[in-house]
Amino acid sequence: LGELAVGGAEGQVAIWDIAAGRVAESLAVPSGAAVRTVAFSNNGRHLAAGTANAEVVLWTGRQRIAETFLGHQGQVESVSFSDDGDWLASGGRAGQVRVWNLERAARGRALGGVGAWVRAVSFSADGKWLAAGRRDGRIAIWDRVGFQQIGELDMGSGIEGLGFGGAGAAARLLAGTWEGAWLLDLSVGETDAGASGVVPFPAYPNPFNGAVRIPYRLAADGRVVLRIYDALGQLVRQLDLGQRTAGYYYGPGRAAQWDGRDRRGHPVASGLYLYELQAGGKSVRRKIALIR
Repeated sequence: LGELAVGGAEGQVAIWDIAAGRVAESLAVPSGAAVRTVAFSNNGRHLAAGTANAEVVLWTGRQRIAETFLGHQGQVESVSFSDDGDWLASGGRAGQVRVWNLERAARGRALGGVGAWVRAVSFSADGKWLAAGRRDGRIAIWDRVGFQQIGELDMGSGIEGLGFGGAGAAARLLAGTWEGAWLLDLSVGETDAGASGVVPFPAYPNPFNGAVRIPYRLAADGRVVLRIYDALGQLVRQLDLGQRTAGYYYGPGRAAQWDGRDRRGHPVASGLYLYELQAGGKSVRRKIALIR
C-alpha cells in the first residue's frame, strides 16, 4: 500500500508502512523546528517538509540524504512536487511562494511579490500548472513553462487546501475554503453556457429559509442579472448585479444572493423556485427550494 509521512511539533517526520500499520522510519529536521507540512514526490525519491523555522527540508533516496533550503521569511505552510519530481513548490505564512529546481542543484526562486498568508500550493497532475491559495481567498495560477502567472481567482473566502484532478483541458482544481469546497474548471473558454456566458455552481443552502447564495463563473466581462421565478414561471424578483469582470464569484459579497423576498420586499411563500443568471446574452436556470 505504500508509505505515509506525518510531521510533528517535535521536529520529527514519522514514515508509516501502511500495509504493516507501523512506523518504519523516523527522520529528524536538522534544526529541530516543528514540522508544518510534508509531501512525497510521486516517484518516491524525495520527501519534503516545511518547518516553523522558515525552512524547506528535502530528503533524497533511500539513504534519506537531507538538504535544507532557505528563502522564506516565515513558517512554511505547504509543499508540493511536480508530477515528474523535478520541481518542488513551497508557500508560507509571510505570503511567499517559492519553487526549487531539484535537477539543477535545487536553485530556488520566488514567484511574484509578497501577498497574504499562503495556505496551500499544488501542481496539476500533468505538471502544466501551479496553484497557490491564500488566506485572503485568492488563488494564483502559474504556467510551469517559465512560471509566468496566467491568472488569479478570488474565492471570497480564505483558502485552506488545494488539489488538482485531471490533466490538460480536463484539469479541475478542488479548493477548500472557509465557506466550503468548490471544484473549479480551469479550461480556457469551456463553460456550460458558452464562451461568453455564465456558469452557476450549486446554490447554498438549498433548501433555504433565509437567504440563498448562488456562486458562479463569468467567462467574460459583462453585466450580470439574477431573476427569480415561481413554479408557474411568473417573475418574482429581478436583481441587477452590475458590470462584473470575468472570474469566479464565491462567498459573501461576491456570490449572487436572494433574500426570499419579492420585488415589493415581502417574504414569499415556501415552495420551489427557479433562478436565472444572465450574462453576455446567455442565461442559465436552476431550481432552488424555500422552506419557511
